[in-house]
Formats: sequence, structure tokens, C-alpha cells
Amino acid sequence: MASTVLDVLDTLEGAPTLDALGGEHGIYESADVLVHDSRVVEVAVALCNGWGALDDQDAARQLLLGAVESIPAFSAGDLYDVLLTSESVLPQISTDLEQALKHRAEQSGLARDFALEAWTRLALGNFGTMALHLRAALQDGSSAPDATPTLVRALGAALSKWGDENLRTALHTLTEHDDLNSDAAMELGLDWVARATARTELDDVRSGLGEAQHWFDAASADEGRPDAVAFHAVISGVLDQADGHSVTEERYQSICDSVYGYLDGYHGVSRGWRAARGETSTAWLELLNQLHQADTDAWYDPPRTIENLARTLAAETTMTLVVSQGGTGQAGIRALVQPHVDNLVKGNGAILSHVRRWLDAAPSGTEQDTRAAVEALLVQLETPPKKAGGESTAIPESIRDRLNLTPGDATILADVAAEHPDLTHVYEQLALYSYPVGYAESVLLDQLLDACEQYAQGGISQYRYELGLVLKHVVRFAAFHLDEGQSGQRASPWMADDKPWPLEHELADDLNRQLRMSGLTSVVEQSNTAGGRVDIAITFPRCRICIEVKRTDQDLSDDQLVADFGPQAVQYAATDVPVALLVTADYLRRTKRLDLTGAFHVAPLRLQKHSRQNALVSVRMQANVATPSASSPSRI
Repeated sequence: MASTVLDVLDTLEGAPTLDALGGEHGIYESADVLVHDSRVVEVAVALCNGWGALDDQDAARQLLLGAVESIPAFSAGDLYDVLLTSESVLPQISTDLEQALKHRAEQSGLARDFALEAWTRLALGNFGTMALHLRAALQDGSSAPDATPTLVRALGAALSKWGDENLRTALHTLTEHDDLNSDAAMELGLDWVARATARTELDDVRSGLGEAQHWFDAASADEGRPDAVAFHAVISGVLDQADGHSVTEERYQSICDSVYGYLDGYHGVSRGWRAARGETSTAWLELLNQLHQADTDAWYDPPRTIENLARTLAAETTMTLVVSQGGTGQAGIRALVQPHVDNLVKGNGAILSHVRRWLDAAPSGTEQDTRAAVEALLVQLETPPKKAGGESTAIPESIRDRLNLTPGDATILADVAAEHPDLTHVYEQLALYSYPVGYAESVLLDQLLDACEQYAQGGISQYRYELGLVLKHVVRFAAFHLDEGQSGQRASPWMADDKPWPLEHELADDLNRQLRMSGLTSVVEQSNTAGGRVDIAITFPRCRICIEVKRTDQDLSDDQLVADFGPQAVQYAATDVPVALLVTADYLRRTKRLDLTGAFHVAPLRLQKHSRQNALVSVRMQANVATPSASSPSRI
């Protein structure tokens, strides 16, 4: 029976059908021979076309999968194409098909590469489940000495889906292969087109397309391959036209000839799975056409110029300039053409009235896409212009400095302000009521907050902002008085160089004034706090932070200050967040002052075994310290 089926295949004319091949059961009886014969492709066509009427789909499945692993390599591509394009069969066999292709990909040469290509196509259609295995197999195949152009195509398609850097590296490696360098360069060029059009900054888009041109140029060195020549020509034209360098009519016609000459290779040929990528060249040509016409007309024909500009701006969503399975989008196209459109718009002071008249007078037969594009152009023209990115004028430098913004933060806020100009006023208001701490103060503040996060039970994330406000002003208060002179009538009243030492309320009142003038709601001697009176209480809507003020003229270490005065300070936080401050006026005579960081100390403190752990921030205010010159002995 097997010979009968093979005999029929030898004499078959026209499209293969189950009846012409002697029926499905005769085919199954010949399965052991057919799976090794290239003519199984015709059998696969018959089985797929008649799939719904088969008596034994399981037998058909086994035959097809057996052929996937056993068909001669030179015919494997045709078989795989039949299976991958069969809408009725593929969903039913995809899991087993992937496994069979994986096994076939373990072979060498063309058999491996056809299997990898088919496996990649399966993944592009979201039927595959072993993407990581596929990517690894593609990478391994790229290092094989018998790699073929089929493998390069598969690598390029997989790269467009996943953007895998390892796949990109594999293609770079293949550019050194004597027989595959042109194919690899072409894939890298198309990859750069996709990467460039996914960017949003003009410089990035232009740079990426420049890289694409480099690879197309490298690919065209292979006997002027038409696809590389076409893409290089049309993208170069778009770049020049968008940059304000008008493409001459002669050059424009030459670009058209390059693209049409490339596409002539597709005429009369069944549309293959790679055709969509080739057809993007016509979209680039259409984009160039719109830019070229708009520049050529330059308002001599306002309706036509309006249509050209509108279609150019809409190209991001209406033209398929990249076939990217990764779905990264084409936002870069708008970034690329926007400056050119803006320049043409500036050349016509009556642009708004022209666009409105176009919309009013457009004939009923106008394409909906064209009308939608012109409506979008009108919306853009009526919208206040965005501020420039990077060094944004939406947020003046003085405001950025006042808010202590990093360049990255400033860019983010500038982008938002560009979309919503009213936010600039909000930023101004924030800056008006804010003042950043100095560099040293900022470092110390971060250290204090980190220590509190470590020691306060449960962390400080819920009240980090409130605690940060208090600590910021305490740090600034300590820094100011470290610089302040301690002699003379203008010295702070809590500073002294001899007994009787000022009372604690002098320091508490001075610190409270600083907090109040900074906008915080703080009071001194607040009663009903842990059954007593706390020296300073700063109240927020959801928490209260207490400061205990003490004085000493003894030589006490930071740990001794915590041991002597810490329990009282922490008790005032008994019903609130587990953080307290201890500010001590130190009247021990010093000839060398502690620096700002040395004046602060954070310690964990737990009052009872079953109590929570608190973070105690201790501040040593040096109230009796000599000037720096006192530490230098006289040598005269």
C-alpha cells in the first residue's frame, strides 16, 4: 500500500486531496515510509485541508509529527510552513509540534536551522511554551560552523519579539561569518530601526536610525542586496527631510526606484512569513512622501499641505514602520517628524484657520483616517506648546535648586509640567515655602533617619516625612549655633562660660522659636504628656514628636547622656510613635568643638522588658566652647 500512495504522488496533478491519494486510511498505512519522504509535504496539505472530516485525527497527528522529525532537511521548510499556516490543525498539535521541533533542532546544519525557524514562528504566534529553550538553542546554533541564512532569519525574528541581548550578541558574532555576514547585518539594521522608533527623545531616535543605516550599508556590500539598499535609501531620505534638508526630486525618484525594485521580488510569490518586514519599506516610503510633499507644497496648496502634515504626525499609529512582536510602539516617529512639522506650521500664521476650513469643507468621500489625522493636528495646534525637555523651562533653575531636585527628578517634574502647565505655579508655591538643607546637613539627616529606621520598632516608614521635618530643623538649629560666636551681648541666652548656668527653658524656648518660625506646630511645656510636661511637643495630624531639653557641666559621653536623660525623653513618646529627641546644653568647657555629625547620636532604648524599642536622637549643644584659634599655641 505504501508504494501505491507513493505511485499516486509521483503521478499526481493539481492540488493533493485525500480522495486523490486513496483515502486517509491508505495514507496512515504508508506512514512509516512517508515520514522519511519529501513528498509527505503533499500528504500534509491533503490532511490539513481535510482535517475536519478525518475519521482518525490522532493517526494523522502522529504521521505529521513523525514527518516533522524525519523529513529530509531540504524539504523540511515546506512541511513546517504547511503546518504553521493551517488554522484548523496548528492549535490542535502546537504543544506536540514544539516538542518535535525541539528534538529536530538538536541535529545539525539545515535540519537544525529549519526546525529553529519553525519553532521561532510558533513562538511568534504565541503557541510555544518553551521560549527560554528556544532562545538558548538559537544562541547555540549561531556558534555552529554549519549555520545557514535560515538560522539568521530565525535569530532576527526572535530578537524582534524578545529584545534578548544574547540574541543580539549572536547576530553580532555572525557578522564575522564569511557567508552570513550580510544576512546578520540586515537583521541588526532592522533591529536598530525597531529600537530607534521605540525611543521618545529626538536625539535617541536619530542616533538609532543612524546605527540602522550603518548596518544596512554593511549588508548592501554583498552585491548590493536590494533589501539593504532600499531600507538604507528610504530611511536616509526620511532623516534628511525631517531634519530640514529637502530631498531633491531626482533623489526622491531614486529612492522610490530602490524600494519598488526590492518589492518586485515579492510579485507573483506567495506571501511568506517575513513579507511583513519587507513591506515596512513601503510605509517608510509613504512617510517620506508625506514629508516631501509638505515641504514641496509649502502652503502653495494649503489643503494638500495640511493633509501631508496630518498624515505625517499620525504615522506613529497609522503606518506600520516596524513589525515588532515585542509591542514597543513607534513613539519615536512622532519625535522624529515633529520639529519639521513645527517649522512648516510656523511658516503660516493662518494655520489654525486653514485647518478649520479644511475640516468644514472636506468632501464627504474623504478617507476617515485622513480626517482623523487632521482633527488630531488641530488639537495639537490648539494645545499650548510643551516646554523643552532636559533643561526644562517649565521649572526654572532657581526653583529646582530651592526644591533640592536631582537632575532626574527635575526632568520628571518638567515632563509633567509640560503636559499640565498649571503645575508650574504649584512648584513655585512649594519652592516659596521650602528651603533645602546644605550638603553636610543633608548627609547627616539621611544618617539620622536611617538609624531611626533601624532602631524604632516597626520602622519609621509611616511617619518618615514628619520625623524628617523635625530633624531637618533641629540639624539646621545645631549647625547655626556651631557657627555662632559665644561671647558678647549677641550670644544666645543659653550660652555661658561660667556659673550660674542658664536654665533649660532658655534653650527650649530658642529651639521652639526656630521650629515655630519654620511653620511647625510646636509648643513648650505641654501638659498631660505621659503624666507630665514635655519641654517641646511638635504636633502633626497623625503623630506627635517630643523633645526633652537638659543641661550638664559634667564630662559625659553620648551613652551616659542617654543613660541619664534618655528614659525621661522616651517616656514622653509612650502613646505615640517610638521616636524621641534629647537636646542637651553641654556647659563643660571645651577648647575644640565637635563637628555637626559628632554632636548627634542615635541609640535604641527600651524602658521595660515588654515595652517596644524606641529610637532616641541625642543632640549635644556645645554651650561653652572656645573659638578655633584657642586650640593653636602661640609660637612667638
